[in-house]
Amino acid sequence: MGAETASAQVTTDLTVGGMTCAACVRRVEKRLGRLDGVSATVNLATGRARVSHPPQTSPEVLVATIEKAGYTAALPEPPRKQQPADEGQSERSRQERDRLLVTALLAVPVLVLSMVPAFQFRNWQWLCFVLAAPVAVWGAWPFHARAVRGLRHSAATMDTLVSLSVVASFSWSAYALFLGGAGGAGMRTPLSLVPSSSDGVTHTYLEVVVGVPLFVLAGRLLEARAQRSADAVAGVFVPVVLAQAVAALGFWLGAGADPQAAVAACVAVLVVACPCALGLATPTALMAATGRGARLGVLVSRPQALEGQRHLDVAVLDKTGTLTSGHMSVARITAVPGGPAKDAVLRLAGAVEQGSEHPLGRVIATHARQAPEALPDVVEFSDLPGRGVRGRVEGRRIEVLAPDGELPTVLADALRVAEAAAHTSAVVRVDGVPEALIEIGDLVRPGSHRAVDRLRRLGVRPVLATSDREEPARAVAADLGIDEVHARCTPEDKADLVRELRAQGHRVAVVGDGVDDAAALAAADLGIAMGGSTDVAVAAADVTLVRGDIEALADAVRLARRTRGTIRANLVGAFGCNVVIVQAAMVGLLTPGLAAVAMSAGSLLVVGNSLRLRGRQPSPAARRHR
Repeated sequence: MGAETASAQVTTDLTVGGMTCAACVRRVEKRLGRLDGVSATVNLATGRARVSHPPQTSPEVLVATIEKAGYTAALPEPPRKQQPADEGQSERSRQERDRLLVTALLAVPVLVLSMVPAFQFRNWQWLCFVLAAPVAVWGAWPFHARAVRGLRHSAATMDTLVSLSVVASFSWSAYALFLGGAGGAGMRTPLSLVPSSSDGVTHTYLEVVVGVPLFVLAGRLLEARAQRSADAVAGVFVPVVLAQAVAALGFWLGAGADPQAAVAACVAVLVVACPCALGLATPTALMAATGRGARLGVLVSRPQALEGQRHLDVAVLDKTGTLTSGHMSVARITAVPGGPAKDAVLRLAGAVEQGSEHPLGRVIATHARQAPEALPDVVEFSDLPGRGVRGRVEGRRIEVLAPDGELPTVLADALRVAEAAAHTSAVVRVDGVPEALIEIGDLVRPGSHRAVDRLRRLGVRPVLATSDREEPARAVAADLGIDEVHARCTPEDKADLVRELRAQGHRVAVVGDGVDDAAALAAADLGIAMGGSTDVAVAAADVTLVRGDIEALADAVRLARRTRGTIRANLVGAFGCNVVIVQAAMVGLLTPGLAAVAMSAGSLLVVGNSLRLRGRQPSPAARRHR
């Protein structure tokens, strides 16, 4: 149990079992929400529920509430030594893969024989029946179990449709083989566009028995790997489909149609309404976008984080290590006109600073060593604590000291600019004469200007929050054109700022790289860690910009918005096809077999549309880093 007190509330993490789709997630959240003062967020992929509740509401009450909804619940146990924390999840995934593999091996021969008349040999239908029986029972068992569980709690889910279509198709096929004349040695099933009976022989629908579990199991496996199912309308959609199936059966029987045609229309409605395409609409788009994001330098730890990015309107940006390099370096050198050139002054200053133990002195020496010419030797070196260093280089007395006394106008002006930018300055004196001013500071990253500009163009307002002093914070903000600045922020201050922005109705992203950013990253709608961040920051973040370039944030937002558009197109297309094909099945224009084919075709269209995300062109900065 993870618990923390905030505003007289306690947060408890629970492990929830038996969930298969977003309808299950909503049911658990809704049941918990009925308790006074309780709100919950449930993660389908991890099987975890994070519940905010009053201290007087015990975890045992939360567990009992979830169990009354038809699911299992428990407080998560800490992982044992040498045992992965997600071992149970891995075992379930392995079982699901095994079930899908066996189902596919049994289903493929049945599909081929049932839908290609040229392959139908003598007594082929009995072989199909033997192969289909294990699929109807064992392969579809998870759907049957969850459908019964939902029935006990007066709930209809997508599993209900799958279970009913398999049971109805298998029962009718068994009747047709044993009592309806379909078990004869010379029986053939032509591929027909409409349900019909020929020569008084009842048709079998074994291809539906194996096809529906096969395609839905495959879709669920993809969905588990991707958060979240897209059957958000399951609570209304499933009862409507069941009513339509019953109406189709009653209509055809009442109209005096052949019972086989009536049953075929009913089963076709159940089959074609199975939401494979709807279930794949979101996960396939998220999978494609996650892979594309990795190529753009955007590593997504949770695919649903991409969905969260589409509504962002505020980005809280850390300064040091995020907008700036995080390393002190020489920012600028100003030389007195008519005196030694900048390179010459730097060479002399670097030679003296080679003997310095001060961090700023080492910065100057390191910068000077980048020149192709080697630094000269220094003699008569002396360290002046609190002031600087001096020594003799090539016969000249060189001093690198803190600014003091009268300076030439050009150096005095440069010093005022440096102080406004919160840079540390050192005056280089040659034989007692001030010849140059060296500014040392934390430089703005090359891509920060473009990143902030691109965020604004995307409708995201940048906010600077840093633990640094007011002067350097405002200097960096002014350089980048950021209006809102929060300086001297503690980790708690940053987290409070995020909570305040969210309370105002904003969707907030936090971009940081250090331990002091972890609380804010966790409190944000979207936490983003820079490449090279501390382990704590990466663990608290939803997204890591592995390029170490804040420009990738704009790439991530653009990708998220295109992902959302793809998901909407998938949902509209899948739902529209379902509506049209269900009506065709009701009026008897589709056999159950062709209904299964239509269902699969819709799924393929959804997958194909999602894969278009892989072709999204990155920004010029992303192309440079590929």
